[in-house]
Amino acid sequence: MKALKQLLTGILLTVLIPSVGFSESDRMEKLIDELDLRPEQVDPFKEILRDHREEMKDLRKEKKELKDDTHDKLSDVLDGDQLRKFEEISEEEHEDRHSDCQY
Repeated sequence: MKALKQLLTGILLTVLIPSVGFSESDRMEKLIDELDLRPEQVDPFKEILRDHREEMKDLRKEKKELKDDTHDKLSDVLDGDQLRKFEEISEEEHEDRHSDCQY
């Protein structure tokens, strides 16, 4: 199950993360070829990945807004040094949580 999840994540990242020199449609076509999709699978596959990309875009926007809002609230409570230290600690914790990420 974990291997399947990693494979699917890798596939999504292949499609969703821009590659130097390749357009989105080039990456999509390459992925379709590599997966050897049947003709009836192509359109639903593309639609699912496009929907996913849009949902992730929306989530990133919401995450940024939440982070900005939290920063604004904390800046009302913490002084400058405390706020900088909080941001450093938060960044370190974020890096620790994602240091074992394999993609």
